[in-house]
Amino acid sequence: MPWALSVPLLSEESLSSWLVRAALRQGCDPLSLTGAIWPTWRIWTRDIDREIPLVRMRPLVNASGISSAEFQKAGVRDDCEKVAGYSLPETRTWPWLLALGSRNRTRHGGQQVCTLCLAEDSTPYLRRHWRFAWHTGCRFHGVQLIDECPACKAPIEPHRLSAEDQHLAQCSRCHDDFRKVVCTLHLAEAFSVQVMADRALKSSNVTFREAPIAPADWFSMVAFFIGVVRRASRRPASPLADALLSLGISVTDSRMLKWSNWSGHPDKPHNRGDGGVHDQEDSTSVFR
Repeated sequence: MPWALSVPLLSEESLSSWLVRAALRQGCDPLSLTGAIWPTWRIWTRDIDREIPLVRMRPLVNASGISSAEFQKAGVRDDCEKVAGYSLPETRTWPWLLALGSRNRTRHGGQQVCTLCLAEDSTPYLRRHWRFAWHTGCRFHGVQLIDECPACKAPIEPHRLSAEDQHLAQCSRCHDDFRKVVCTLHLAEAFSVQVMADRALKSSNVTFREAPIAPADWFSMVAFFIGVVRRASRRPASPLADALLSLGISVTDSRMLKWSNWSGHPDKPHNRGDGGVHDQEDSTSVFR
């Protein structure tokens, strides 16, 4: 039976965000809503932002009036498989997608937000690209994303809100309003890498030293570079650190250390605390 109150998917909205908003709009908590749609499926023990399997789609389409194609587009599988370069299994960590570190319904990280975006939204909602590991800042506001409540340090877990909470721009534990947070400016170097990664994702070809490479190869190269910088930063007097310095890369530079930490490991869960590029050509040069 269709819901009495319709809830459209918003621009670039993540699947988990929409489910939380839909629940609050119907006057119930997210667990009750998803339990009514899927009585035998524990949806909040998995990363639902990845995708809603087609075999689970029919009851959601019937209740919401939204097509399965729209829900598939809201998932991140297509983007993540372009980044990885291969088909991704459901049960493994996906490269460059921030892992939630789930245990039952409890999360340990993985969800970021721009507090200024939430403050400007008439209806606060979460963007898909805030889940990508290379997104560390907001492309519109130039501030760092946050992945925990500034007041109580709890991870951002909107699926644990209750019906009385009304909107998802708040901590599910202490109910501090994220829209009132004092923001920190984004690191320019990190934002530069973020822009290049977004270009690589949106392009069918990436140019590296005047040669075309696949987007997946570009992301693999960046992951390798991040690993090299991190390893050298642990031993700044090592030959590896000296080799990087000869290339103009100082592993003792606080900006480089912050960037490599903020950018996150593309394959492992972590706590760290965004973004596209408009009108890109099919072939984009990101490194020269």
